[in-house]
Amino acid sequence: MYSNVKQVRRRGVRKSERDLANEPGVFGEITLFRVGGYPVLQVHAPGGFADGKDLYPCLHEAVCTGMRDCFLVWRGWQREGNQEDKNGPTYLQEWRVEIISMRAPQEAMPFSAATAGGG
Repeated sequence: MYSNVKQVRRRGVRKSERDLANEPGVFGEITLFRVGGYPVLQVHAPGGFADGKDLYPCLHEAVCTGMRDCFLVWRGWQREGNQEDKNGPTYLQEWRVEIISMRAPQEAMPFSAATAGGG
């Protein structure tokens, strides 16, 4: 689903409401999947799931903790820095996810993804 995602915490500490209101967040597609039985939430560029370039580090053990106004609140654990380093620092993180639409608009799609499939 094409969404605007804002990180609510910085290194585990909640940001102020003023900081969150001024933060643009990232626009991308969110995907929920399981790794080793645990849910993982990912936000990636539209059409970019296969390229492995996440807009934010994945949210591990992700749980939807609520719905407010026009967004969902997800909470989980986020690894900072090298995502392959299992010993890297991990922090509690929350995402505010505002779902914009089921699919990204064409202008948000990379050229190759937007033109794939003939036409």
